[in-house]
This record gives sequence, C-alpha cells and structure tokens, in this order.
Amino acid sequence: MKYSIFLLFCLFMLSLHAQVWGDSLIKAQEFYKNKEFNKSNEIYSKAEVSSGEDLSFQKERAQSAYRSEDFDAANEAYELALRQETNSKKQSEILYNQGNTYFKRGEYEAAIDKYKAAILKNQNNQEAKYNLSQVLRQKNSQSSSQKEKQDQSESENNQKTKNRDTEKKQDFSLEKQVADRTLDELLKKAQATKRKLANQKTKSSKNNKDW
Repeated sequence: MKYSIFLLFCLFMLSLHAQVWGDSLIKAQEFYKNKEFNKSNEIYSKAEVSSGEDLSFQKERAQSAYRSEDFDAANEAYELALRQETNSKKQSEILYNQGNTYFKRGEYEAAIDKYKAAILKNQNNQEAKYNLSQVLRQKNSQSSSQKEKQDQSESENNQKTKNRDTEKKQDFSLEKQVADRTLDELLKKAQATKRKLANQKTKSSKNNKDW
C-alpha cells in the first residue's frame, strides 16, 4: 500500500515537472517569436530535455542562443543536434548555422570548414556557398591588412635603424672633428714651444759670445 502511494506520488511529481517544463518551452517560443531572444535563450539554457524532444529542442535552443549572440551556447546546441540528425539536408543546415556562429566570432578557419562540410552534405546549399565565398574574402582581406601592417612596421623599424646609424655617424664625425681640432691645437702649441726654446737658445748664444 505504502509502495503504491509512493509510486503514485512519484508519477504525479514527474507529470507536474513535465507540465512546468512544457510551459517553460512554450514561454521560450513566445519570447523567440516576439524577438526577445535574450529571455528566450535564458529559458532554453535552464530547461531540461527529454530524449524524445531533444533534437527539436536543441535546434530551438541553438537558434535562440544565436539570435541573442550567445555563440558558445549556440554552437554547443548545434553540435548536439548534429549528432542526432540523420537527414543529410538537415545536417547541411546545421553545419551552415555552425559556420555562421564561427563567422560571427571571427574564427574564419573554423567557419570555412563548417561551410565546406555543409556543401558536401548538400550540393544545393546556396547559402553555404555564398557565405563560404564571403568568409574567404574576409580572410584574404584580413591577411592583406595584416601584411600591410607588418610591412609598415618593418619599414618603420628599418627607418629607425637607418636614423640611428645616421646619428651614430654624425656623432662619430663630430667626435672626430673635435679630436682633430684638439690635436691641431696641441701640435701648434708644441711648435710654438719649440720655436720659443730655439729663440731663447739663440739669444743665449749671442750674449755669451766673446768679442
């Protein structure tokens, strides 16, 4: 008797919990339709998932997270949905959406891989083909910009090195000029001293001459 009551109580709680969960998902869908994506994503991220509704739930959760720019949560939900989806066209859609999350985050290599995988699953996925061309263009543009910055940086460094070399040469030249002038002055003083000594010797000789 007690076991039966306990079982009924458990079934009632499970039923109540399922009802609350179902109401939460309905509310999340309403928020999504009203473009209140942050509120919708918040409910989806907290909701529990039953095995029968897991795939559709993950897709809804992923779209809601993507719209609220919670790209990490969106990618996680897409990944879970992809594991359960068996239809190649729908797999292509999920891969395309994953590519978009990476594209939005600026992770171009990952986005390229996902778009290519989407096209392999469905050759007619024109959106994936278009976005692939866009991300490739963006990547090339970024690479060109980075190369220009690198070239500019190298040019500036080369100019700085050249300026330092020029300054060193100027400093060396100035030091050499000062050294040359100092040496000239010393030589002049030495010559003057020599002449003075010579004159004194001459005078001394004249004064000591025997007439």
